[in-house]
Amino acid sequence: MRLLVTGFPAFLTVRRNPSEILIRQLQHENWTVSEDCRTDYAVLPMDYEETRRIIQGFFDDDPPAVIVHLGLASSATKIRLERRAQNVICPLDPSKRVKLAEAAPDDIGKVTEAGEDYLPSTLPLEDIAAALQAQNIPCEFSDDAGSYLCNFTAYVTAQEIRQRGLQTQAGFIHIPFTIAEHDILQDCGAEENAPHLMTAETLMAGMKTALQICAAAESRQS
Repeated sequence: MRLLVTGFPAFLTVRRNPSEILIRQLQHENWTVSEDCRTDYAVLPMDYEETRRIIQGFFDDDPPAVIVHLGLASSATKIRLERRAQNVICPLDPSKRVKLAEAAPDDIGKVTEAGEDYLPSTLPLEDIAAALQAQNIPCEFSDDAGSYLCNFTAYVTAQEIRQRGLQTQAGFIHIPFTIAEHDILQDCGAEENAPHLMTAETLMAGMKTALQICAAAESRQS
């Protein structure tokens, strides 16, 4: 089995992205779910079309059985299990900060012109939530992955899987800042979250649990 986990680097006012930090730590540990599970890691660029090309390349030679994309939700204090991705891009220029509700028409586009409005996650989200709750790790479900690169990544991945007729499980998990990023919260307008943030160790434990649940679900199906 091949498991692929991705994150994102620093962007805009986020000088340190906890999703990249988590990916780098897992790489450093050479962590994998089990001996018979090859686990690969990637940090995706803050660019729509370059990210699309990289995602398409993931499927060229040895398609992963499971893909778990991670990204920061600066407004979150819990792990967010995204149920779906939407066929929307905003802003079209990823170097800008524009909210979808306030965007001008020329700041809004589609991931794919002929695509469906929404594509669902195929990760075992209910099982992940139950496992996290059993460990007292805060989590919640979400039906809105935003309109930026996180949502774009989830949608492109789901669409590639459909178009290629694959059975790959894939989806997106938004993670919050941890107390390790306390010094940059004000830069990101997230200082009010400070009293409610989890430790980096708790987040790491939660992500390892989520990946183990995904791998176990894939093993049962294969």
